Amino acid sequence: MSGVALAGTSLENNNVFTVQPTVYFEGMDPTTESASVYTDVDSVKQQGLNPATVTVGIVALGIVAVAGSATAIYYESVIGLAAFWVVLGGLVGFAGFNYVNSKNISDRL
Repeated sequence: MSGVALAGTSLENNNVFTVQPTVYFEGMDPTTESASVYTDVDSVKQQGLNPATVTVGIVALGIVAVAGSATAIYYESVIGLAAFWVVLGGLVGFAGFNYVNSKNISDRL
């Protein structure tokens, strides 16, 4: 074998995997629905995150975390430090939950 792809499904034409058939569940209309993740991804318009926005957000979060921790340590307030991290963790968790939930809702549309 000379390393030439047999299936012809990869961008580089170097794989040997077969093309999987589309999966249908009982009660699904094969002409309009499928259970395959790959066909659903192609049909949904993807809105990616801007890498610069993500980088700026991570840096800003780091600055806030360091400044808040430094302030609490400067004033020697362990309770303040714990409260700061609970609030910051809650805000990050809330923002992450809303982001994932918005992606889930847009996937269903």
